Amino acid sequence: MSALDDIQCPLQTLVLAGVGETWDDYEGYFESKRTAPFTSLELHNYVDPETFDHLINWPQSLIIFRFVYKGLVHDSTILPMILKGLSVHRETLKEIDIRSLRIRKRGSLDLSKFSALRTLTLPQAAIRCSDGLAAFDDIRVLLPSNLLTFRLDYAIDDRHDESAKDFGENEEQVIRTLALAAVTAKAALRTIEIEFIPSLSKCKVEDGYPWDRMNRIKEEMEPHGIRVVCPKPPLPKEEWLLAVAAGNR
Repeated sequence: MSALDDIQCPLQTLVLAGVGETWDDYEGYFESKRTAPFTSLELHNYVDPETFDHLINWPQSLIIFRFVYKGLVHDSTILPMILKGLSVHRETLKEIDIRSLRIRKRGSLDLSKFSALRTLTLPQAAIRCSDGLAAFDDIRVLLPSNLLTFRLDYAIDDRHDESAKDFGENEEQVIRTLALAAVTAKAALRTIEIEFIPSLSKCKVEDGYPWDRMNRIKEEMEPHGIRVVCPKPPLPKEEWLLAVAAGNR
């Protein structure tokens, strides 16, 4: 029996978790393209390209898309594959939320034609490269015309804690470059959210206090009208560094 056997239409949100590996498992379940009434699709641990393509093309239109994949390390093709599939809904999608992807490098991304997009969440590896964002020929590919909130997810997965070095100078520069590009382009972007909570047990004193870097960007961008939102630190700086030092003895 497939997870799709229990689907009752009409429905507004379809959530599927680990429902198979190949299109052969689901062939015959989907109706004709652009016929299903749901407008929100959430997929967990689900990456077979052919099945993904059929799922994306099933609804009449999508407003919200969420994708979480934990575990395997993927190559640079997975994000472009997802965005290419979503492009059929580029005029209706208001939120794209992609999390926990462990990818070796970001690959080619272009969100410029998603005209309805208001909120975008991407794993930080999606825009990471050795020299910040310099590898993008045109930073505007990450800033569709109506995007208001850009959220970066630093979580790897449930089995790996983040450390302070996961938000270092390069990560700081990535966000600074993105924010300044939005200012220069007079983009609609108003908020950049940093989802990053390092584990004390994974940190070293020499990695510093990551909130110094986050707060520095926050202060730099405030005069430009861009709000940088970061998680509340669990401890003040001195207490944090003392706790880290004690944990590494």
